[in-house]
Amino acid sequence: MSKINITVQIDKALLKHSRHLAIEKDSSLSEWVSSLIAEAVRREGGRPAAKRRALAILKSPLHLGGKTFTRVELHER
Repeated sequence: MSKINITVQIDKALLKHSRHLAIEKDSSLSEWVSSLIAEAVRREGGRPAAKRRALAILKSPLHLGGKTFTRVELHER
């Protein structure tokens, strides 16, 4: 996979803290930021499939067991 350089502007304090976090991960700042972006893209990529699965489940009624009531039975006092 070919790589391309990008320019990002961030606050100096944020840059300093980010460098420390990258070092803790035994990584360069560039590698660390790249991995964060890649993870965000992977997470976002899974959402359409999860949405389709959830909608498919909602299309079929859930059997929860128990007794079904008529409208009259529910409103009896």
